[in-house]
Amino acid sequence: MNDTIVAVSSAPGKVLRGIIRLSGPEAFARAAAVFRGGARPAGRAVLFGEVDGGDGLRAPGQVLVMPGPRSYTREEIVEIHTYAAPPLLARLVARLVAAGARPAEPGEFTLRAFLNGRIDLLQAEAVAALIEARGEAEFRHAQRALAGATGEALAAAREALLGVRARLEAELDFPEEEDVRFLPSAAARAAIRRVREDLAGMRASAPPRRERLRIVLAGRENAGKSTLFNALIARAHAIVHEDPGTTLDAVTAEVFFGAAPCTLVDTAGSGAGGGPLVEAAARARERALADADVTVGVVDISAPDARAAFADLRAARTFDVLVGAKVDLLDAAALQGWGGRLVPVSAATGRGMELLRGALAAAAAGKHDSGALAGARQEHAFARALEALARAEDEADRPELCAAELRAAEGALGEILGEGLGGDVLGRIFERFCVGK
Repeated sequence: MNDTIVAVSSAPGKVLRGIIRLSGPEAFARAAAVFRGGARPAGRAVLFGEVDGGDGLRAPGQVLVMPGPRSYTREEIVEIHTYAAPPLLARLVARLVAAGARPAEPGEFTLRAFLNGRIDLLQAEAVAALIEARGEAEFRHAQRALAGATGEALAAAREALLGVRARLEAELDFPEEEDVRFLPSAAARAAIRRVREDLAGMRASAPPRRERLRIVLAGRENAGKSTLFNALIARAHAIVHEDPGTTLDAVTAEVFFGAAPCTLVDTAGSGAGGGPLVEAAARARERALADADVTVGVVDISAPDARAAFADLRAARTFDVLVGAKVDLLDAAALQGWGGRLVPVSAATGRGMELLRGALAAAAAGKHDSGALAGARQEHAFARALEALARAEDEADRPELCAAELRAAEGALGEILGEGLGGDVLGRIFERFCVGK
């Protein structure tokens, strides 16, 4: 980790501020290749000036300087803040790479924080979990882990087990020593039970891990969502009718897109009208979208107001996939006018359906990432620790067997914190992070 890495750290899409992050021994020196605003400061500082993308591509910019070791990675970190225009950010990154920085791998900033002892693995995984949190319970759980509270509780549990094991092994190693205080089996059993109950409580407090991703279809009334829904699941499940408002509640079905198990959700169409049923349908739609892992906006591109509907969708939220339905009702010239802004499909003829399934599989694969992997890894280690402690409690009358089980439990808890893991496991964890995180 003697090199300096660089990546765009701000979120893609329509955001106000673009952020480029550098970390490494030459972070400020590399940033100086594109930033004009003053010499390197002695400590933490914010510099105001201008960024230069070359060929006259300039914009106002700020640079945040965070010297190590009091930084996220414990290395020198420099953040360049400017306009979020993708061409500008791409040009700046290219110039920074040309100046000697290396493009960061996915999750490499957080990996460096872990390897440099800034955070434990539980906290590193919490970074991704916090970003991916689907609800308040997941957010609070990830926030607690990121703050270090969960890691501290696990470390305290390990220390308690070590204390019990040390006294048991002292009895085995020095049975004749009079000054060695042996631990009665009843006391050992009680101490192990307390730790086991504490760990079981921690495990139970974690929000349940979602095994299936939720893919939610949304759009105006009669946009073709229900027909598309039926085509994607290859059977008639949602009611299809030309009258608006046919679908009032969310309709679900289990389906695979690629290797990802998913729940596909068809929602009530948005549009004019009122009344209790329409309002209830709107609330159900918003709940479904709020709980979605992948959102799919559907537009009837054959409708006279298709472009207005498309604009409304993009203004309402950022959709993972945008679909132009009923493409069979358009001629080639009209379709060409849409460019590549959406996936054109016809559920009636099957045109574009494989392309759509591929887009949904890609979106689902992108969501089945570090959070799911982290949850599975931690859950498995927790289970092993609890099983070992249950056996240790049963073997409290036999110090040698009890100590061996305690050692296994300590090892499982250490794995949760990132101890003793090989590079291949760490690679799997961090490769699923976003670039720039």
